[in-house]
Amino acid sequence: MRRTTVVMVAVMAAGLAVLTACGNAPEHVSGAAEPAGGVVAASSAPAATPSVSPSATAASAAATPSRTKSTPTNEPVAGQHTFGPDRFGALKIGMTVAQAEKTGRLGTYRDGPDHNGCGSAPLKGATDDAADAVIFNGKQGLVFIPGYGKVRTPEGIGIGSTIAQVKAAYADFEPIAMYKTDANGTETYDDGRAWADRSDKDGIHYRLMFAKGKVTQLGLEDDEHGCYE
Repeated sequence: MRRTTVVMVAVMAAGLAVLTACGNAPEHVSGAAEPAGGVVAASSAPAATPSVSPSATAASAAATPSRTKSTPTNEPVAGQHTFGPDRFGALKIGMTVAQAEKTGRLGTYRDGPDHNGCGSAPLKGATDDAADAVIFNGKQGLVFIPGYGKVRTPEGIGIGSTIAQVKAAYADFEPIAMYKTDANGTETYDDGRAWADRSDKDGIHYRLMFAKGKVTQLGLEDDEHGCYE
């Protein structure tokens, strides 16, 4: 009788150990769902491997997009080729430094050397070393955005446009510091600086630099930038 009792106690203890171990294990969430309290029969048979026909394999390969490396470029990103009339992509005339930095288009901002409230930051991707800085005025915010590469104004003007094309696009074309005298003493207007699209009174215009009758620099500028000539 004593021996039978000992055996039953041992069996019950082993059962409790199994139940305790199962209660502490993480919940199993994979596989088919079973009713609560249901018993899943164990199977020693290996899981069946789905067969894939050659045609299905070819179709799957064709559906997989190619991951070829793109060639780096300094041209503006998609959707940012139009330059103006008051912005270049996400950058807009009048933005604060903090707002402009959030666009991800700027390098490190630096105050101007004379600490007059003006400062600048490189424009990421700009290809023209002579005009690659976005300029800020402490009072007005962003006052100048440089154009570069293949950017074009809504009227189709960009780097390389001729002076004739600019004049045709903007009836208010205005030479500012743009003249030279040829060998015969005749003044010409092929080189220098000019404005365009200023007469609409929106406070913003295009700043253009010419050399030999073609646009070499293009900028979007606040009428009252107060930071440079």
